[in-house]
Amino acid sequence: MGTLQENQVIRGRVESMLQETLTEAYRNIRCASEQSLCWFLFRGAGTWKSINLLYDATEADTAWGKAISNDCGALLRTLWDTFIQAGYVFADPAERDARGELYLNYLAVEKHMQSLAVVALNTKFSQQIASSPLRVEGEKDNQREFDKVKHKYESNPKASGKTTIRKHWYRGDLRSLSKAIGCENEYISFVVSLNGSTHAGPSAIKYGCPIRGESTWVFAAMLVCRIARMVVDNGALSVSSDANEIINAFQQDPLQF
Repeated sequence: MGTLQENQVIRGRVESMLQETLTEAYRNIRCASEQSLCWFLFRGAGTWKSINLLYDATEADTAWGKAISNDCGALLRTLWDTFIQAGYVFADPAERDARGELYLNYLAVEKHMQSLAVVALNTKFSQQIASSPLRVEGEKDNQREFDKVKHKYESNPKASGKTTIRKHWYRGDLRSLSKAIGCENEYISFVVSLNGSTHAGPSAIKYGCPIRGESTWVFAAMLVCRIARMVVDNGALSVSSDANEIINAFQQDPLQF
């Protein structure tokens, strides 16, 4: 990209853009698509910050650089996951609010399923939760909220004929979502290649993350800036010319980088 000093300036501008965009977005939430995209940008901004902290550590520590690079890769994989989900909400203007609601309402499903899973265990932690005086009312609230939305996430596999609740707020998997938003090649090229860094694959441990050096923060910038573009466009937000400039600077296809 440029010299070390120039890169630090660019990274600082990305961070300032994220702070400005998030502030403006939270101030102007009016519908489900705006709230869900704001949440995705908030998640992405935190991941961006973490990647940069680790990137600096990999550059400074030659002894542990290769090992730390896999943590950068795992976070970059998470950021691609966030971008794909945000892109799916944003992709169809006619479906944005419906998809945003599916994402937001899945919170009730997560709380319900997590509660059932923990209490079912025979551990000291689960026993403490089960015996909590707050459990009865908490479970009632969780069940009530779950019952309101569960029909939106039901599936009925032909093989079993049994109605189940799907594991994600969306149907299918990340690859099908990436295909729906025209980013399947990115999924194959980057998300799959970073699975080893995420899941302790032997090649990642032996060779380090396949995405190294300044490409780490550049790819991260591309992802958060593309999410920021969705947030700004969907909410018709008014952000500074500097924020718009840095957002537009990182809209290029990462496959062409």
